[in-house]
Amino acid sequence: MGSDILATYLTQYDRVHWEFHIDETSEELWMIDGLIPPPGRSEAEMAWAEANAPLPY
Repeated sequence: MGSDILATYLTQYDRVHWEFHIDETSEELWMIDGLIPPPGRSEAEMAWAEANAPLPY
C-alpha cells in the first residue's frame, strides 16, 4: 500500500505528521500517520484525543 512507500521516507524525521484521505470514501478507509482511527467514543479514541496524536491500539 502507499503508506508503506511513504513511511520509508517520513519515518526518517522526528515529529513528522502525515495523513491521506481519498474523497467520497467511508471513514473505514481513513488513515492518520498510517493508522486507522479507532471507533468513535472508544477508549482508544479518548487516548488519541488526550495525546493529541495517533497511537497504535
